[in-house]
Amino acid sequence: RLLKVEYTKFVNNSAMSTGGGCFLFDVKRFLIINSSLEGNVAKNTGGAFYFAFDVFNGDKFDSLSYAHDSMIIVLYCIFFKNQNRYGIGNLAIEHTNHVIIIASTFLKNVATQAGILTIDHTSKVVIIRSKFSKNIGYDGAGVSSVKSEIVFISKSSFLQNSAGYKGGSIYIYKNNNIVLISKI
Repeated sequence: RLLKVEYTKFVNNSAMSTGGGCFLFDVKRFLIINSSLEGNVAKNTGGAFYFAFDVFNGDKFDSLSYAHDSMIIVLYCIFFKNQNRYGIGNLAIEHTNHVIIIASTFLKNVATQAGILTIDHTSKVVIIRSKFSKNIGYDGAGVSSVKSEIVFISKSSFLQNSAGYKGGSIYIYKNNNIVLISKI
């Protein structure tokens, strides 16, 4: 099961809660290519996009778990002037197995909590040849990762980002294994 979005614009959309441009829940595989998300606003989490998975174990929520067969891939996308007012991240991803961001640009976005790209409780995060510039966030104005197992960032740039609290460009907290940052 794959949801694929190509050559699509999400411009000036809003949500009173979550996912200003788009809200996806329990979509196991998502691929977005050559698309732009501009001026989208969410009152809560995910100004541009919000992705989440059901990680309930019976009747109990398992905050340390992730959907083992899930994958989100973002290729050649532009995130420009999106904002969320109270929740985490402009591109907020939670409880996912693999997150891959390649050759994408995050420019002039605003997040009131966490970072512009916020990835929580994820097994593997890979960011390659991406640009984070002039973003404003709270923790990690560019990238915020909490409780992910592996984070790999390579050949990416972080320019003129501003955090209200910690990590002007990158904030990584309680990751279980390894963080590799190469050629920033």
